[in-house]
Amino acid sequence: MSLHLLAAYPSRFSHLALARPTTNCACLLFSGPNGVRGGFHFNATLANCIPCETALAATWDTELVSEIASNLLAPDVKQRASSVLLAPTCNIQRSPLGGRSFESFAEDPHLSGHMAAAYINGIQGSGIGACIKHFVANDQEDERFGSDSILSDRALREIYLYPFMLAEKLAKPMCYAAAYNKLNGTHCSENALLLQSILRGEWKSEAMIMSDWFGVYSLAPSINAGVDLEMPGINKWRVDEKVQRCISAKKLTVRTIKERAANVLKLVKQLSKTNSEVIDGNGKENYEKIDADCALMRRVAAECIVLLKNSDNILPIKPAESGIKKIAIIGPNSKATVVSGGGSAAIRNAYVVTPFDGLVAGLPEGVEVKYHEGCAGYMMQPLLDTQLTTETGERGWVCSVYSHDEQDMIMDTPVRSIRITETYNWIVGPTFGDVSSRFTVKFKGKLIPREKDERFRFGLTVHGRGKLYVDGKLVIDNWTRQQRGKTFHGKGTPEVHGEADLKAGVAHEIEVEFRNIRGPADEDEEEALVGIPGMRLGGAEVLPEQSVDEAAAIAKDADLVIVVVGLNGDWEAGGYDRTHLELPGRTNELVAKVAAVNPKTVVVNQS
Repeated sequence: MSLHLLAAYPSRFSHLALARPTTNCACLLFSGPNGVRGGFHFNATLANCIPCETALAATWDTELVSEIASNLLAPDVKQRASSVLLAPTCNIQRSPLGGRSFESFAEDPHLSGHMAAAYINGIQGSGIGACIKHFVANDQEDERFGSDSILSDRALREIYLYPFMLAEKLAKPMCYAAAYNKLNGTHCSENALLLQSILRGEWKSEAMIMSDWFGVYSLAPSINAGVDLEMPGINKWRVDEKVQRCISAKKLTVRTIKERAANVLKLVKQLSKTNSEVIDGNGKENYEKIDADCALMRRVAAECIVLLKNSDNILPIKPAESGIKKIAIIGPNSKATVVSGGGSAAIRNAYVVTPFDGLVAGLPEGVEVKYHEGCAGYMMQPLLDTQLTTETGERGWVCSVYSHDEQDMIMDTPVRSIRITETYNWIVGPTFGDVSSRFTVKFKGKLIPREKDERFRFGLTVHGRGKLYVDGKLVIDNWTRQQRGKTFHGKGTPEVHGEADLKAGVAHEIEVEFRNIRGPADEDEEEALVGIPGMRLGGAEVLPEQSVDEAAAIAKDADLVIVVVGLNGDWEAGGYDRTHLELPGRTNELVAKVAAVNPKTVVVNQS
């Protein structure tokens, strides 16, 4: 029984049960920190997305952070049938190039610690457990599983440990997640000095300690160092046979195992009192749109905005007082739904207001608005989540799953068909039902008609193999021959592009055929069955070379110009760091040319 409590049980793909159901003490842990993702990567439950932690820290308002954690995040955790939110992230932003830095509060340890404490108090005051992460010095994404953070004792304690220490003192998080990286030569999940001597010894923490996902690299060392729970519950070290061998070799003691199990049981017991309706509930995820939540998110987002410069007092914008009759809204992020970075922080957003829509809604009647994208700001082709409809006109497209027969031929009738709205999908989970080990998925929908004829570039990325058809014509073949890439956590292909001419007013038919068997590649001909299949389809108009000049011409004729630029979840995400600080593509050129023709230009950097 004790051993079974030391590793998670895989109830869903990546957000797993804290203990085996047979122990009668299971609860779920779901990702944060800017929303509650839930347990499904395919057709995920809708969720509210709050401003990222860096934005929250820019408010310097601990009461506001506690309010949104208590009034929005904690109820969302309960709606996901969960008991622990894997948040807040409390690492130090050593460099603006950090791919996951947006998940952390600041480069300042004092501010980070107080913000983390407010976040935790808001969550835990509502009966939900908070898991502060990543303990400690997990401040880069490149080579994060093996990177070694070399720190003097003073730097470690005064900068990197300090925000965690403040959070422990002021909020007492129920859980800690050990970081992926090494600290002075020893992995954090094997570092007894960090977990036992400092956290449990000096700080007197009673929190349960878990690993980050696949952040356990050993058996006895991680248990002896203080990691109570190995996450997730697949491909794990902590299995009966291996543990028994370590006990026989006197690398582990039964007493230590019982101590770790007791910490897990203590957490579950605590949550069963504070969150009993979820622990004893039916386990179903839900989402309810509440107007007060939307209003709170708008208010917090407004408080997060930082004014860097206001030459000639252009801001605030007051059209009536300033005689503004024509506004130009320009830039790649103007109409983009950029609400968070990528990776484990990404969620299926329930409520989004683009900068363009928000600005237009706030203008008085009689103000003319002109728009131009100007240039592309994306790394990968933008997702088509809002651009597809089914045959019956519903938003999204139809996903049909087909089993294969004994000769590996596709069956005539799908196992299941379901309407989904996402074009970025991990193809796993109970949605697929009883399907063969080798299977095919067909995604079919129609593009929302364009307002004008345009050349459109599609991008298809897969972990498996895939083809894209437009009106029945093959546009992308990411099937016959492939390249190995870094998408889908380093398992998928690079994005493969193909173009098609779209006609104004025509709902072009889109079909992706996907199979969970990767294709042959140069120097790697093996057509292997993939472990966690995935497919991503994006697309956008091919902008002409003169697009920046066209945007500048519109800007010249306006009374005021608002240029919205920045990054998105492709540029900033877990798993890799940025290589430079340049804004994407021709963004700098766009801003320079617009500002040159109209001095009344407001630049919004959304990143």
